[in-house]
Amino acid sequence: MRLMDISALMLEPQEGLTVGDVVNTAKKAEEMGFPRLFRSDHLLPTSGRRGIPSAECWVSLSALAGATTNIKFGPLVSPIGFRHPTLLAKMAHDLQIYSGGRLILGLGAGWYQSEFESYGIPFPSTPERIARLEESLTIIRELVNGQRVNHRGKYYSCDLEFHPKPSSKLWVVVGARSRRTVELAARLADEWNFFATSIQDYLKLKRVFDSQRKQREVKISMMGPFIISEDKSSLSLKVAEFAQRRGLGGDTETLIQKLRERGITVGTPEDAVEQLKGWVELGVHGFMFQFINTSDTGALSSLVGTLKRKV
Repeated sequence: MRLMDISALMLEPQEGLTVGDVVNTAKKAEEMGFPRLFRSDHLLPTSGRRGIPSAECWVSLSALAGATTNIKFGPLVSPIGFRHPTLLAKMAHDLQIYSGGRLILGLGAGWYQSEFESYGIPFPSTPERIARLEESLTIIRELVNGQRVNHRGKYYSCDLEFHPKPSSKLWVVVGARSRRTVELAARLADEWNFFATSIQDYLKLKRVFDSQRKQREVKISMMGPFIISEDKSSLSLKVAEFAQRRGLGGDTETLIQKLRERGITVGTPEDAVEQLKGWVELGVHGFMFQFINTSDTGALSSLVGTLKRKV
């Protein structure tokens, strides 16, 4: 098995990308052999920067669907509070049909309060956001897979069905890093995605996941940054820059160890392969690599070279 076969590129367009940038990067990812590509669904930069482009998620997904032919794609993840679940289901249904079954629907409860407030969108308490996600998952899964839904719930109501009927099932990913959302992923999703974390924290969540999954087959994937370089001096510089943004201090080896303990893929290609193999042995089925600076072609080349190795 090649690592590339279970990997995806993860874009963060809220940090300065236009729709055109997203489309061009998707085309490049397809050419390089990535089977999947994801992008965040944020309305404002999560870095706190302002005055930069921030391409809307579903507009750019529709654009890249028409510009690519094979790569699967989707949001990672769409906060349920941005759109009514029936509207989101309709968008997903139509894009799934148009793209020939290549859409992957990533859903989450939402966490970045500033963007909700800036756009005048209600931001309920954490328990309510999770409850809304649970109710939405049931509605969306049935609608996008061709069922008629007559639902009267605590938060949402609907009575409808979509046409044409889909020829393939829509794959649903739930982004989760709390006990309650991991339980939802285990019961209602096809894939649980978590952000890079320590092995200890992952194993705690996986025990929750396994206890709720029962006999369902649900994949596990990890999303996070990467710092890979054959050149030791280049690696040291990139590690120092990354650590500074995270408020970490220490010499290069200490920083590398700290980042690895947080689940971040860092080191030479050989180092990276060993790290990723370790996660696979712990039950992780796939990886989404954050590629924020899309002009850094060297970083992308290093990643691709690493992922094309067999494990």
